[in-house]
Amino acid sequence: MTSRKKRDDFDAEEEELNKSAQVSRENQQLAVYLFVCVITILAWILGTLDFSFVWIFLLIVVTFMIWWGKLMKLVEDHIKWKELVVHRRRALRQSETAEWLNFVLNRW
Repeated sequence: MTSRKKRDDFDAEEEELNKSAQVSRENQQLAVYLFVCVITILAWILGTLDFSFVWIFLLIVVTFMIWWGKLMKLVEDHIKWKELVVHRRRALRQSETAEWLNFVLNRW
């Protein structure tokens, strides 16, 4: 198999995996948005029932903590994915280096 053929196969596989990763990220973002909406509605209900402001403040704090944690996880996962793609491309581009060993170890 030629080097060009390997790169083409890799590009096709990468594009397919990239699409599935993007769908996964979008689903996670949607889940966070729905969570925030539910918390907002819950805060509104607690406000209309004359609950203490402390409960609403606690809901806001919990929402911010979960939002921040999910956002950071999504960003870190995306960065790791892009780094992996760069390393794979470098391993396929260069012949006769030890990078192919790193590529095999990363796949394993």
